[in-house]
Parts: sequence; C-alpha cells; structure tokens
Amino acid sequence: PRIGEVNAMMLGLIAFSVQCMMVAISSSPEWIYMSLLFAMLANLVYPSVSSLVSKVVAEDQQGEALGALNGIKALTEGFGPLLFGFLMALFEDSPQPGAPYLVASFLSLWAFLHCFELPAEPDAVLSLTKHISKRRGIEEANGLMTADDYSDTGSDDCK
Repeated sequence: PRIGEVNAMMLGLIAFSVQCMMVAISSSPEWIYMSLLFAMLANLVYPSVSSLVSKVVAEDQQGEALGALNGIKALTEGFGPLLFGFLMALFEDSPQPGAPYLVASFLSLWAFLHCFELPAEPDAVLSLTKHISKRRGIEEANGLMTADDYSDTGSDDCK
C-alpha cells in the first residue's frame, strides 16, 4: 500500500479509538453518524495485520501463520461481544452509559502504542526469516540423504 502496512494499521487503530470516543460521549444521532466515517478507516487494521504476518513468516509457513491469525480473530469475534455485552449491562443505568466504548477506545490506543515496537522494515525481517528457513531445509535434506534408511533394522517381523 501507498502508506505501508504499519502506518495503515496505526491509522485504523486511531480511527477506531476516535469512533469509540465519539459514540461514548454522543448526545445526538448526528455524532453516531459522524463516527461512521472513522469506522471506515478502522477497517484498515485487519488487512494490514494479515499482510504484515504474511511478510514476516517464510513462504512455507504462511498458511499456518495466517490460519493462527484467523483463529485468534474468530476467538475475539466470539468472546468480544460477550464481554462487551456484559460491560453494556453493567453500565446501562450508570451516569456514563457509554463507558464500555471508552474502554474499547483505551484498548485501541494501547494497541496503537504497541505499533511502535514493530520492526521498521518487515522486508528485512522477511529476508532473514527466508534465509533461516532455507538453511534449515538444506540441513534437513542433507540429514535425510545421509540417513541409513535402507539398512536392515534387525526386526524379525517380516520373515
């Protein structure tokens, strides 16, 4: 992408945080409608994360890594509404019924701050990962070629 995966993810996390804050403090339906603009940008997060994951792992491990990512996403899509529903019920009659949205906003900001811990150049990480994976493959192939697989095991079961 033009702005890069990490920047797109950061933009999406900030947009989600702003959206949640707007919903939490909204006093009219117009605020909710305006928050939808930020919701569109929040959709940048998952494609950016999956792109980063596919760049950082070796080609032969991409299916496993993306499968794990989708598994985590499925878990969060299952447990997230349960937890959020509990928080909504807890704060329903409180002076600030939008408090669960503030919690979501702060969690998004926390994730945003962790974006600064990501490697600046995922392509450099990828080339190192590919080199290590290739070396392991060569070592495994050498081990298989030198193994004495065709010798008699001394078993009498086949007589």
